[in-house]
Amino acid sequence: MTIYWGKKMMNILKGLVATQLLLICVTVIAQPKSMTDTAERIYQQHQNSIFQIQLIDKAAGKKSVIGSGFAISPKGLIATNYHVVSELILAPDRYRVEIIRNDGKVQEVEVVAIDVIHDLALLKQPPTKDFFKLGRSEGLTKGKRLFSMGNPLDLGMIIVEGTFNGLMGNTVYRKILFSGSINPGMSGGPVVSSAGDIVGINVASSGNQVSFLVPVEYLSQLLSSGKIAKDQDWKKAIGTQLYNNQAALFESILASKWPKMEILKTMVPGKIAGYFKCWGESSEERLSNVAFVTCANDDDIFISSELFTGQMGYHYYHLKGVDVSPFHFYHFYQDYFAIIPDVYGGEVLPEGFDEGAISDYQCQTHFVEVANRPIKTAFCFRKYIDYPKLIDLTLNLALIGKPDSGFVAGLFLRGISEENCVAMVKKFMENLVWQD
Repeated sequence: MTIYWGKKMMNILKGLVATQLLLICVTVIAQPKSMTDTAERIYQQHQNSIFQIQLIDKAAGKKSVIGSGFAISPKGLIATNYHVVSELILAPDRYRVEIIRNDGKVQEVEVVAIDVIHDLALLKQPPTKDFFKLGRSEGLTKGKRLFSMGNPLDLGMIIVEGTFNGLMGNTVYRKILFSGSINPGMSGGPVVSSAGDIVGINVASSGNQVSFLVPVEYLSQLLSSGKIAKDQDWKKAIGTQLYNNQAALFESILASKWPKMEILKTMVPGKIAGYFKCWGESSEERLSNVAFVTCANDDDIFISSELFTGQMGYHYYHLKGVDVSPFHFYHFYQDYFAIIPDVYGGEVLPEGFDEGAISDYQCQTHFVEVANRPIKTAFCFRKYIDYPKLIDLTLNLALIGKPDSGFVAGLFLRGISEENCVAMVKKFMENLVWQD
C-alpha cells in the first residue's frame, strides 16, 4: 500500500512533531536537578560554615597539622576530629589552633570539648549566623547520596559526592561506610544529606573511595554532655573516657558466655564478641606440623600519632613433632612460646611509638596447673604514664609434658584496668579444655 503525503497531511505531521518536542522540553525541565546541581547548591549555602583548621607550632610559627571543621551552633561551636587537634591537647604549651575562613581570614580558637573514643572535638569561635543543622544518620538507606566537604592536601575547600553504604559490621564503635574520596586534610569536615543536614564527620580513608565517617549521633551526644568548657585538664579527661569505655566494654564481654571452637582436640574460646574476626592457617615445617588461629578486633582508639590503644585478641598454636627428638622439639616449641601476642606482628613496642607515654614491660613466668594439666605461663604488663588506671597485658601459656606435641595460647589486652585484666585472664584460662 502506498501512502501519499499531501499538504494537509504534512501540516498535521508538523503539528505532531512540534507537540512532541514541547513535551520533551517540559519533561526535561520538570526533572529534579542533577546531583551536581545539588552539590553546587549545598556548597554555595554552607561555604561560610566550613573552615580549614591548622595547628601552629609556636616556636616555629608555622602550621604542623591541617584538618577541616564546621560550625554547628549560633554560639560559635565548631566540630572537628580529635586527632586533628590531639597535639595541642597533649602539649598545649607548644601549639595554638587557628581556623581559616572561606574569605581567607584567620582566627585563633580554643578547644572546649573532646570525645577521644569517637575521635571528636569541639572548638569555640565568636557567635555566628552561619552554621550547619545536625541531622541523623540512623534510618539512611544504602545508596543514599551524601556530600563530603573539607580541605584535601591543603588545596582549598572542595565538595565530594558519595554514597551511604551502611554502618560497618563487626566493629566496637559505629562508623559509616562512605563510598567517596576523603583525603588527608579533610578529616573533621562535614558530610551532609541533599537537604544540607549533617549526617556524619569525615574521619578516615582506605583509598579507592572506601572512606569512613563518624555518625552524627556521637556529635549530638558530645553537645548534650554538658562537658563543654575552656581550660580543662585534657589528659585527665582522656584517662576518664578511656577508663569508662573499657569498663563498659569488658563488663559485656565478661558477662557473656564464650563460644568454644576445637583446634585438634583442644577446646578454646572462639569468637567471644561479634566484633572479633578469626583467621586460621596450617603449615608443615621442618620439625613440626603447625595449626594456627588468631582472633582480634579491628578497632583502636587514637591517643596520639605515636600511641593507639583499645586492641585485644588471642591466638593459638598447635604443634606436632615430625621425626624429631624430644630435645629438638622442646627448643622448637620454646620459640613459639616466646612469640608476643600482639596486633603488631609480635613487636613488644612497635617502632614509632612514644616510649615516654608507656612503661617497659614487666614480666613473670610461672608453672601452674589448669584442668589438672601442667602449664607454663608468662605474664607481661606495662603502664600508661599519663593514664595510671590503665595497663597493657600479654599472656602466653603452653601445655608441657608431652615429648612430641604442644599447644600455645596467647592473649593481649590494650588499655584495660587491672581488675578487668585479672578477670579476663581467669576466664580465658578457664575456657581452655584439653581432650585426650
